[in-house]
Amino acid sequence: MRTWKQFFRVSLAATGVMVLAASVASVAGTPEQMCQKGRYGAAAKYAQCQHRAMGKFFGGGDYPAKCSIPQLR
Repeated sequence: MRTWKQFFRVSLAATGVMVLAASVASVAGTPEQMCQKGRYGAAAKYAQCQHRAMGKFFGGGDYPAKCSIPQLR
């Protein structure tokens, strides 16, 4: 009886470790996915800057922002 309880606990712990490792690996992504994430993030920042600048311009103000394209590595 005791060996079954030990087996169950060990197998449950091993399963938990494998599930946790798989979820962490899927969050990190491949190098290509991380590169694309960086590109989309940079494009989003640039678009946000442009929208804010045009909103200020058409709202009666100057064209205050100089939006630059971030350099990607």
